[in-house]
Amino acid sequence: MDVRTKLRLALGSVKDHASIGKAMVCRGDLFCAIDIAVVRATAHNNAPVDEQFVREILSLVSESPRAVSFLTRRISHRLHKTQDRIVALKTLLLVHRLLRGGAGDFKQELLKTYLYGDFPLNLHLFPRNSGDSIAFLHNYAAFLEERIRWVINQEGKLEPVLSHGSEFQFYEEKSKGAIFFRLPKCQAFLDRVMDCLPIDITWVDFITRVSLINILRESFQVYRSLSEGITALVDCFFDHKEPQRAMALEIYRRASSQSYKLSAFLENCKRIIGSISLEYPSIRIITMDCVSSMEESMSCSQTVGSWPISTDPPPSILDVERPSKQVTDTIREANIGEEVMEEPIGVLAVSPFPCKLETKISTEWVEFDKEDTQSSGLIFPGIDDQSSGLADDLRIDGLEIKQEKSNGYYNPFVDPVDGW
Repeated sequence: MDVRTKLRLALGSVKDHASIGKAMVCRGDLFCAIDIAVVRATAHNNAPVDEQFVREILSLVSESPRAVSFLTRRISHRLHKTQDRIVALKTLLLVHRLLRGGAGDFKQELLKTYLYGDFPLNLHLFPRNSGDSIAFLHNYAAFLEERIRWVINQEGKLEPVLSHGSEFQFYEEKSKGAIFFRLPKCQAFLDRVMDCLPIDITWVDFITRVSLINILRESFQVYRSLSEGITALVDCFFDHKEPQRAMALEIYRRASSQSYKLSAFLENCKRIIGSISLEYPSIRIITMDCVSSMEESMSCSQTVGSWPISTDPPPSILDVERPSKQVTDTIREANIGEEVMEEPIGVLAVSPFPCKLETKISTEWVEFDKEDTQSSGLIFPGIDDQSSGLADDLRIDGLEIKQEKSNGYYNPFVDPVDGW
């Protein structure tokens, strides 16, 4: 220990005794005891906050409703007046310990006092650009301002508080909007945690390590809640409406960016803390490919949702109107000199086929010998060799076909015989 450190500790001890003596003279029993406990918990030494003083403060503030307001004023005064970095860090550590160990009513009163502006964590005597150790103080104070808005529920988990004026409530786990409230709060909490990482680890002392350990233990709980919420958000992504999907996509995009930072943050913390055993969570990296897939899915759903859907039934083919007589006459005049077959009654004027189909009938008649035709096994139904009711002459669409009686018919599926 160098001379400068010894001189600081000696002068700090004198200041602490003077503050304790002043408190014993100027105040009553309860408030005097609270003031003395705060001074002793944040004394000018290199030891962390003693748990004995934390329990003493929590016991004293439970005796009077006004005790919480007095406690917050004394802590703010201590933080506002000191010029010693160790005292300022221990004061912030005391606030953190009170938040972790206090009862539910105490935390709500503390939050109410903070929201009313009676509990400022002011470090105006420590310029932020004075070094990495001073920057840690400011980042720790910003983390505690976020931490005040969280409480430990009955299950021992951190949970954000929704405030309405002087009333506070929690979102139900199964409520529809709970996931869109909790996940951004978890992400904001983790951002404050990562800001507390010291850039230069050469100056990190024992009190700073204790503060960082307390921060990490709570960040592990919040990250597990965030990871579970992200999984639920992805599973029910298409169950939400369009505004909720946009919010979910923004949360997922921010979680992807945060996953890389958290992984690097925990690796650096392991080097700072050293051999102290902590239950580090396994960080699930969310790649940008996953984000792009969700964006494409959302774009596809928007495209499908924008297609117009007709509620009218499809028109029946029987409902197609026949062309008027004037249109028919016009078509006939255009086809002068061509043979046009009249459309029989009951046949549609509009063909269901996309193009006109034509069939050509050969005008050549092939005569077969009786011996060859009898070898064919093809028999047409309704026609036999004894049929005598067939007309000698057939007329199909103006084409005259002469038919000669024969006892056999040509089978196209049998190979031709010799002699043809």
